[in-house]
Amino acid sequence: MRRLTSAFAVEIFDRRNARSDRLSEFIAIYVRHFGSEHRTPTNELLDFLADPPADRTITYFGLTYDDQPCGFATLMLYPSGPIGIIDHLVVAPNFRGYGGFFSFCDLIARHLEERRIAFDHILAEVMLSDRQVASTIKPMLLVRLMRLIGFRVAKTNYWAPDPSIIVDSKGCLAALLFASQPERDELPAQEFLRLVEIIYEVH
Repeated sequence: MRRLTSAFAVEIFDRRNARSDRLSEFIAIYVRHFGSEHRTPTNELLDFLADPPADRTITYFGLTYDDQPCGFATLMLYPSGPIGIIDHLVVAPNFRGYGGFFSFCDLIARHLEERRIAFDHILAEVMLSDRQVASTIKPMLLVRLMRLIGFRVAKTNYWAPDPSIIVDSKGCLAALLFASQPERDELPAQEFLRLVEIIYEVH
């Protein structure tokens, strides 16, 4: 029997290695391929991981291909939810097309399963303006890719809580996606509002 394995792998960072040089390599991928209009300053990302608020657990993921950094994402888990929010997800477009995206999501899911991390929902935002994108994956394509891995799109207008919303509300128009345990296609209005409140008031 011949067995093939993927060259993709994920490296996991928490507050213990928030200042590592290796993490800086993954953050460089984020800076290079994430739209500048809504990009979080790198010093804030590092400070946040090194000294996180008490109400959440923060994990940063670095995707590699043959040990070469090619992706970055953050996961914030809120035990009071219990919910998780995926943020800052980016994959360098020159790494095996969309295979890098699917591999990254699969490896993050495997991490959650191995750690037996329980949650009601995992949430993600996708900014819908094309000018926010630095990579070749356009917003609506990213929404479709997220749906392929089990996320559902909230069927309502949604604006991401970004400071720029004051001067550019259209630039903050976003799709809010959720993946639930147990799986479901719809959320009751009360539950949806609870999740939006967590994003706006806590996240």
